[in-house]
Amino acid sequence: MRIATALSFVIVCSTAFGQDPTPTVKGHRIGEDFLDYLITAQGSREAAQWKLTDCGTFLQDPKTQKRYSRAPLLPNDEDKRFRSRVDECMKQGDALTGKLTLFVDGLESYLFSEKRLVVIKLQRVDSFDKVVHDVSEKFGPPDLTELVQFQNGFGAVFTHPQASWNKRSDVLIVASESAIAVDLPGNAPKIYPVSVLIEDRNYAAKTVSEENKKPNSLD
Repeated sequence: MRIATALSFVIVCSTAFGQDPTPTVKGHRIGEDFLDYLITAQGSREAAQWKLTDCGTFLQDPKTQKRYSRAPLLPNDEDKRFRSRVDECMKQGDALTGKLTLFVDGLESYLFSEKRLVVIKLQRVDSFDKVVHDVSEKFGPPDLTELVQFQNGFGAVFTHPQASWNKRSDVLIVASESAIAVDLPGNAPKIYPVSVLIEDRNYAAKTVSEENKKPNSLD
């Protein structure tokens, strides 16, 4: 039973955290371990410790396991909150045991692999130039800025700007403007959101290598 395997994550916080020159983004940096991430997200080491302890106690409760195994076909709001809490605690267990785990926080998402933060993805409701400026302040100017074409399912072709940072030794970064505009309140002009993908360079290389090892789908 998967909920039982999630209990293997321990409530032990490390006291030593390595220093990494990679700039922080929203308080997090590529390469940090999950405990570092949780401490930043919770605001303190004590709060993070309490979060892990609370999740461990919650998942070990026989009532939790019984209720989780008997999920109703039509869950009410209370059932949804319960499932959400269980899923979040199980995801923490997965991250602490090294499994590939994704955490979503509003317009931000954080992917962990082997207990390390390997991908940060942000959605910014701001101009492309402003986002590129903000990223450049932390990571230096982009190595390439170009116009990229995108075609939707109806055949319409859109052109939008994209900036790439691909010469750093630690991370790969792509900032790309959306083809879909967002209406802002009042008489403000429409704006095209910008997504920013920051990926650990070694993780990206490993992902590409694993993809290349897959059998040819045409064979």
